[in-house]
Amino acid sequence: MSRISHAILASVRSANPDTPNESRFPAALGRTWFLALSLTTLGPLLAPGYVLLLDAPAGPHPPWPSFFPLPSQQLVSAAAAPVGSVVRLLGALSSALPNKLLIFLVIFAGGIGLCRFVRRSLGLATIPAIAAGTLFCVNPYVLDRLLAGQLLVALGYAVLPWALPSFLRVIRAPDLRSLLVATAWTVGISFIDLHAGGMALLLLLTATLASTAPWPRRLLCAAGAIALLVGANLFWILPSALAHGAGGMGGGDLIAYAPRPSGLAILPHEIVLEGFWRIEFNTPLAVDPAVFLTTFLPLLAVAFTGFVLAIRSRAWRRPAIALGFAAAISLVLGMGISFGPTAWLTRFLFDHFPGYGIFREPQKWIGVLALADTVFFAVGAGWLLQRFRQRSDVLVPALVLLPIAATRLLFWGMAGAVHPSTFPGDWDRAEAIVAAHPGPLLALPWNEYEPVPFADNRTIVNPATDFFSVPVLVSQNPQLLVAHATPEADSRTRYVSRLLESHSEIRRFGHLMARLGIRYVGLEHVPDFSRYGFLKRETDLRPVLVGRTFTLYENLAWRGGTYGLQSVIPRAQHEIGSGFDVSWLPVWHRLRASKAPFLGTDRSCSDGWRLGDQQPICELGAVAAFRSPRSSQKMWRPEVAIQALGYLLSAIVLGLLALSMRRKRSTRG
Repeated sequence: MSRISHAILASVRSANPDTPNESRFPAALGRTWFLALSLTTLGPLLAPGYVLLLDAPAGPHPPWPSFFPLPSQQLVSAAAAPVGSVVRLLGALSSALPNKLLIFLVIFAGGIGLCRFVRRSLGLATIPAIAAGTLFCVNPYVLDRLLAGQLLVALGYAVLPWALPSFLRVIRAPDLRSLLVATAWTVGISFIDLHAGGMALLLLLTATLASTAPWPRRLLCAAGAIALLVGANLFWILPSALAHGAGGMGGGDLIAYAPRPSGLAILPHEIVLEGFWRIEFNTPLAVDPAVFLTTFLPLLAVAFTGFVLAIRSRAWRRPAIALGFAAAISLVLGMGISFGPTAWLTRFLFDHFPGYGIFREPQKWIGVLALADTVFFAVGAGWLLQRFRQRSDVLVPALVLLPIAATRLLFWGMAGAVHPSTFPGDWDRAEAIVAAHPGPLLALPWNEYEPVPFADNRTIVNPATDFFSVPVLVSQNPQLLVAHATPEADSRTRYVSRLLESHSEIRRFGHLMARLGIRYVGLEHVPDFSRYGFLKRETDLRPVLVGRTFTLYENLAWRGGTYGLQSVIPRAQHEIGSGFDVSWLPVWHRLRASKAPFLGTDRSCSDGWRLGDQQPICELGAVAAFRSPRSSQKMWRPEVAIQALGYLLSAIVLGLLALSMRRKRSTRG
């Protein structure tokens, strides 16, 4: 065995708690350290108020996630319903709590998880473990995800180290129980976030292929793991695959969400865990390149040293190969179409591999590279501390503090970029009005994302959905300004978008919105709200609140969620429904007979609603209308049966997975 391998073993032996060096740093130090990092990251965000981020809205009335979402709500949203319900339940305690708690957990749980893996599975000492945990939760990748408000992506990333021991057992003891435990971790992470679930699957597959089992068995185990993961997620995969009228992912998204910069320059950016597609975020490399490079590149050098050490060690060669291969794949996938040699692969996977569209922003894959860097960094740091014991007083603070110096923009509310927000009083007065006489509200300006004055003028997702206690119709168009972008899933929002394209010609806007069941029109006073001045001249809209920050109109033409129609205008016909007879399903809406020849509803015509045995007429290409029934009839959706079947199949797979793990454990016992 080489000298380097002996050095690794010596480093492992130094982790003995009875050694003098280790006794100086008790294990509890890690928990205290990551608690301090978490609180320092939040900093001013701990003050009262809401943390409003690009993709993370907040407000006093956040909607409950639906376990049976409509196609117009994107069926894939059911994947986040379990953890989303837990987050919403926390919001019942304090509506401002969830986003703050998620940020806290990303740093605390991520750091503790990586530190725990390094100590227990790698057998290294406390200081290398703390240093590696710090690098894992304090790096440009985490900063980008938190600034973007992709809090569940970041949380799923933070859980990955907790699953690493199970992946390690798959490599060293490739039996059925090891595979089942590792798959269970992968399934759990996918329930937190699908992107993190994809990262966990990549780690599981590379671990399976690097195991000591014969090759046919390795391939069989990999196929089995994929099958179990798919089966556990059938509750959203099945309805998404079989839904009618839900639309598909647009290839233009690959251009809009491509990592930056393009060309060969993307490679070094992603190696240092940057490359996020949004250009307005401050990054450590852009703010102070000299400081970032002089602090972060040494960390990568230590990680590379650790990789070489692990590869040259018989005990760690297979795990190192598996993790290194996963990191290389994540780097290739993470560059997307921004790099010529990887562009064809990205387009091929996007066009032909089912489900790969969730990675239309491919830089999310870099989370696996970040994880690999930190694990190998721990090995390299352990070797350095063993090799240069006499300089530990310098090495210890350097190893722990360099990640903080490199990504200092993460701390104190993302370097002051984010502050707690309070909704203006006009919003509270508008909520009091709509709560007293409930009815759906149309949120204007018609933007999915917009700069909000009370959120530091940062661009965030429209906050009206989480603020008002009534249903809110908001734009689904992120305005990517590229051809062939993913179309809006809700036919009602497409109708409003078409209508507002010629807003200067609009007359009787209230009547046009009444077809969608809209009772109120709310206008947020953001930079482009002046283009909605036409609302003032509409005789069917009555201003009930005119404030400095918000204007609320009541729609005088509103007649409720169902109304009589003398005729329908089917601007767009949709073939909706799958033909399943599910008359036993609960009745959500019952439409009464009307003297008018047709009944209009406020339901999106892309959602597959039926009245009795009638298929809908797509009124104005927006809402479902029907011929008036002779008697009271049920309105129902055939697709609910598919969703229920998906949940049943997922429950069966999860039950079999749990039962197999339990029986295998009993057999061992």
